[in-house]
Amino acid sequence: MRKKKALKVLSIIVIFLASFFLWNYTFVFYKDPGKSKLVSDESKCFFDKCKSIVKLQEKKSKKAILMIHGYQATPYMYDYASQRAFEDGYDVYAPLIPTFGADYKEWANTTFSQWFDFINDYYLDLRKKYEVVDVFGNSMGGSMALKIAELYSNTEMSPNKIVCIDAPVALNDIKDGIITSPSAFFLRTIALFTNCIGGKAVTSVPQDDGAGVWNGYRGIFPKNALSMAYGFEIIRKDLHKINVPMCIIHEKKDKTVPVSNAYAIRKYCGDNVKVFMITDIPKGFTHTYHALMMFDSVKKEVMDTSLAFLKTN
Repeated sequence: MRKKKALKVLSIIVIFLASFFLWNYTFVFYKDPGKSKLVSDESKCFFDKCKSIVKLQEKKSKKAILMIHGYQATPYMYDYASQRAFEDGYDVYAPLIPTFGADYKEWANTTFSQWFDFINDYYLDLRKKYEVVDVFGNSMGGSMALKIAELYSNTEMSPNKIVCIDAPVALNDIKDGIITSPSAFFLRTIALFTNCIGGKAVTSVPQDDGAGVWNGYRGIFPKNALSMAYGFEIIRKDLHKINVPMCIIHEKKDKTVPVSNAYAIRKYCGDNVKVFMITDIPKGFTHTYHALMMFDSVKKEVMDTSLAFLKTN
C-alpha cells in the first residue's frame, strides 16, 4: 500500500514537472501582449548617440539600405557600418525603434510585435521609394530582416538582399541544438512576477576592442524577452518561405547568441544562403563576441564581406 502511494505521489510530481517544463518551453496558450503601435519620439533619448542614423547621397540614389539595431541596443551600433554603406552609394537608414534609447521602464512594457510593426512600416515606406532596398541586421535586427524576407518573398515588396549578423532564431531549441541559457527555459514563469531585473541605461561600457562605446540597456527584462522569444519561434518556423539572396555571418565564440543559430538558418534556408561566414575573433577580449559591428578586430572584415555580397548580381 505504501509503495502504491509513493508511486502515485512520484507520478504526480513527474507529471507536474513535465507540464511545468512544457508550458515554459512550447509557448502553449501564449499570446503576445501586443498593444497599440509605437510612435517615434527621439526627444526622450537618454543619450544623443541613441538617435536614428540617416545618411543621404547628394544626388538622388536608387538604392537604400535599412539597418535594424538589436535588442537592448540603439542605431549607434552602426556608426561604422552606416558610413561604409554610405560610401558605397547607399542612402542609409538606421532608425531607432520607439522606446529604445529612452526610459528603460517604459521600454520594458513594450513587445517584439510592436517593435517589428514599426520596422515593417518603415521598410514598406522605403520599398515604395527605392528601386533597390537591402536589409541589414545585427542580433535581433537580423531576426527582423529574416521576418521581412519571409513576409515579402516572391512579391513586388520583397527586399533585394538581406544580411544577418549574429541573428537568433531561438533562445532555446533542443531540436536545433540552440541553448542560449538554461534559465531561458523558465523565462515564462519569471515573466509572471516581474518585467525588469537590474535594469539600467548605459552610455558606455569599459571594454576593449572598440566595444566601450556601446549604449543601450543592461539588465534582464523577462516580459519583453519572452515576447521576443515567441517572435523567434514564428520566424524559425517560416524560414522556408524565404526566397531572397542571404548573407549569414556569425561569430564562433558569440556569448549572447550561440553560433548554432546560424547553422539552423542555413539548414532551413538552403540555397538562398549565398554567403555563410563564421568569424573567429581572437580570444582574450572582455566583450561578449556578439555586436560584431562594434569590434575593431572584425568590423572591417564583416563589412567588406557584406558589401561585396550586396554588389553581386
